[in-house]
Amino acid sequence: MTKLMVVAAIALTLGVISVIAYAWESLGDVAMSTAGCIALVGGVVLTFALGTGLMFLIFYSNRAGFDDQPKMRMSNDEDDKS
Repeated sequence: MTKLMVVAAIALTLGVISVIAYAWESLGDVAMSTAGCIALVGGVVLTFALGTGLMFLIFYSNRAGFDDQPKMRMSNDEDDKS
């Protein structure tokens, strides 16, 4: 990675953090209902479960050999004569 890419990544990260901080401060005192809290917790739990499940499938696929390169089968001369 070049130094320019690192500087650009840091600048982008700081920019995103500043936009998030501005949005957080501009909201002020916003009340959330019980249904909103339940929806928020449910969304976080389901998102975490989805991410965990997908990571499990990636690791399972790798260990089971589904991600290996395909192997070419050489045909024998006897197969060609039939």
